[in-house]
Amino acid sequence: MQRRAFIKNTGAVALATGIVGPGFVSYGSSTKLTVFHTNDLHNCFNRNTHAWVPKPGALNSLYEQISQAKLQFPESILLDAGDFCDSNPGSGAMIAQMSELGYDAVTLGAQELAMAPPTLSQMLHKATFSVLACNEIGTNLDLKAKPYQVFQRGSLKIGVLGIGASSTPLLHSAELDILNQANHFAHHLRQVERVDYVVALSHLGYWHTDGRISDLDLARQSENIDLIIGGQSHTFMEEPIFLNNKKGRSIAIKHAGCDGALLGQIDIQFFSDGRAPELNCKNNVLSMA
Repeated sequence: MQRRAFIKNTGAVALATGIVGPGFVSYGSSTKLTVFHTNDLHNCFNRNTHAWVPKPGALNSLYEQISQAKLQFPESILLDAGDFCDSNPGSGAMIAQMSELGYDAVTLGAQELAMAPPTLSQMLHKATFSVLACNEIGTNLDLKAKPYQVFQRGSLKIGVLGIGASSTPLLHSAELDILNQANHFAHHLRQVERVDYVVALSHLGYWHTDGRISDLDLARQSENIDLIIGGQSHTFMEEPIFLNNKKGRSIAIKHAGCDGALLGQIDIQFFSDGRAPELNCKNNVLSMA
């Protein structure tokens, strides 16, 4: 997948720029929830302005955009799909800034897992957000990662499960285990935790040509996941793509590019009459200058 590739599913949802929509609002027979998401930030909230620059505050930086979004919509959910750090200095500052911004949960990418385990563990133990991974991400990593987290927003219970990058080359059996674990915890969220909506926060990548499992495979093989927010492949998606799961139900996949170029936004409308939730997605794009 090219670094600046754009994926578009024509007619699925409307694209808009600018932060609009509620964090959590009830409208009589319906309720709307906003989810903001990033991925593959690579220690950077403003393209080439990295986290070791104190308090990134350049005009229209992603840091400032997220800060404003959280102020306007405090009941929203803010997620990152991995590779928020990199091998450069300043990863501790990046994690601190993500905590300041009010990130709710992250999963781990290859960049995080490539760091020295004690260093990564020490930094993440200071984070205020949840670290989620339902798959095997390394036996020597003391991260206290959880497979999932349930977030209460008004009357809604939202379940978020994490699928991090593997710390070893994926073999066929390991890939099947990822699918099995994701389906197991999605079922648990639906049937035991009784959540209204299941989000899979994935660092599998949008698609691969070498046989590795991807978000496309996850969507097709899932049963209880409603939305996949992904990373790893640096895929810029103008709109989500919709695929049918094993039960024939439509599942959305959404990525937000890389390097802090945009903030993804997904407004989810829930209805009290039993209709399936509806998605309206937007990319809050920074200036490309």
